[in-house]
Amino acid sequence: LRLSEFEEIIPPRLISSSCELAADPFIVSVENSLYVFFEVIDDDSQFIGVAKSSDENGYEYLGSCLQSSEVRFSHPFIHGSDNGFYMIPEQRTYQKKPTNYLYHTSEHQFPFGWDRKASLFETGLEDINDRILIQSNGVYYLLYGDGGRRLRCRFATSLDGDWRPHPSSPFLIGKNLATRPGGGFLRTTNGLLVFLQAEGDLGYGERLRPLLIEEITVNKVEGVLAEQPIQAGVINQSLTKAHHLSVSEDDLETHVVMDGYDEHRFSIWTTALSHDSSSNS
Repeated sequence: LRLSEFEEIIPPRLISSSCELAADPFIVSVENSLYVFFEVIDDDSQFIGVAKSSDENGYEYLGSCLQSSEVRFSHPFIHGSDNGFYMIPEQRTYQKKPTNYLYHTSEHQFPFGWDRKASLFETGLEDINDRILIQSNGVYYLLYGDGGRRLRCRFATSLDGDWRPHPSSPFLIGKNLATRPGGGFLRTTNGLLVFLQAEGDLGYGERLRPLLIEEITVNKVEGVLAEQPIQAGVINQSLTKAHHLSVSEDDLETHVVMDGYDEHRFSIWTTALSHDSSSNS
């Protein structure tokens, strides 16, 4: 992807005058409209907000769609299915204990109406950061960071099934390697392009590093980690950090959302690439 001509669509002030952060955006196309789900920190609350595209006004903030007095939410990965929509957010209590629930809403209630379903699997002492869900050949694969700079994977044949550790897990380990998801993924002719958070000189949240997963089965994961990271400067030269990227495609365009930090706050930016231009990038 050639990333250029970004515009800021969700600054914290769009949410409220007290909002501290808008980050971790996921973009979803439903019935010819684009929805962006993202983390919000406002006063003492950390929740998932949602905005909808508008031809006249860019994006309209619709409000909070997942919020709890007991749990902090971020990284709201969205998975569409024949049975509505599922969300697998980063989640931990205000006492910093990780939880691992799946949330569901119907097509009629979308983008609101998220109900908590059963826990995917017991976390035990394992920390779980920033999950993404990949479906391939009838199997679900859950990629996540474990809090110890390791990228891990579990798999199951159904969302409410038995999530078993993958035999190749963990398959990325190290401080400056990308060891936790930083957004969604893009299906390409060469495999799945996954975007991962990578630390730099400024520490956590500075940049992204693409991982091309060439093959994923219940027995192995094969992929190539890009040598060059995606820096915040691709969005705007005034930004110093960017740690999340999500992509949605329709018949005409590829829509990209990223978050960016400008020394004060994270906000959300977007660009669109026509398929004619993106095919040569």
